[in-house]
Amino acid sequence: MAEVLRAGVLDKSGAASTWVSPKLAKRLFVLHPNRLDYYLPLSEPVVLAELLLAECAPADAPTDAPGLCCVAPGRLWARFDGAEGEAMKAAISIAKDAAASAGAAPEMPRMGLVVSAALGSCLSLETGCAFALAGGGTAARGNAVLAWLVCSPSALIAFRGGAPELTQRGSIPLLGPAWIASAGPRGERGFEVRTERRTYFLEAPSALLRDEWLESVECALVAIAETRRERALVRERAVEPLGLGPDGLSELAVPAPSLDRSNGLFELAVPARGEGAADDEEEEEGLLKSALSSPAKQSGTVQLLGSTQHPTHVEE
Repeated sequence: MAEVLRAGVLDKSGAASTWVSPKLAKRLFVLHPNRLDYYLPLSEPVVLAELLLAECAPADAPTDAPGLCCVAPGRLWARFDGAEGEAMKAAISIAKDAAASAGAAPEMPRMGLVVSAALGSCLSLETGCAFALAGGGTAARGNAVLAWLVCSPSALIAFRGGAPELTQRGSIPLLGPAWIASAGPRGERGFEVRTERRTYFLEAPSALLRDEWLESVECALVAIAETRRERALVRERAVEPLGLGPDGLSELAVPAPSLDRSNGLFELAVPARGEGAADDEEEEEGLLKSALSSPAKQSGTVQLLGSTQHPTHVEE
């Protein structure tokens, strides 16, 4: 799954609107390294508990909460059954070790964390959870509520209910076969993203958030440009000058077939096929079938000039 660089709600103008009289609709935008996807907005999630990774220590079920795993002593118990539960335990342990060795990780914005977990970029688990009571006891197993546990680089957060469902409405590609998108400010709170086919007008809730979004998009575009330059340099270094044979011709030169005039007709004398010719033909046929059945062909991705153009989602 593609990395989530930024996520948040922006106002987006429709395809038929103009900046003078825009028809704005709220959309949840998610910035990836190569595209800007947008979804129907989500409601603000309800946080049941937020624990720093240093406080988390998955252990056996306590006596007063049978069937539940102790996540944070005196605070949170959860049910970790099956492979997903074991994966969550391992993720908590790995994140704790990484935080202890590298120091405190930067805190991810709440909406960005929710979107990352919903898209699979952060490990999450829907499970039953019980929380500490006011008197210091533990809620009974029957009183456990459904919660969505999300493990971030810095904390473990329990949200009420299950994982949200994202409904995608479109995607803005930031790169193509021979072009790169651009972005620039537009008005006090707005900015635009220009691609080969269309210009998208977006508006943030404030001027500060507009600047932050614009900076994030521009950083993604700069990274795309740098990656393309590096790939071009690698291709140039991989191409070596061709040597010349003893007859002064290029090593890739192939002798032209001779013309047979013995019977008064101009016939092309084709050299006899060697023993390995049939094998070569079978190999070429196999390569062609492999190319036609490649994942890129099946998924509708178009390869052109060494670049990949993702199909653009049409907004409904």
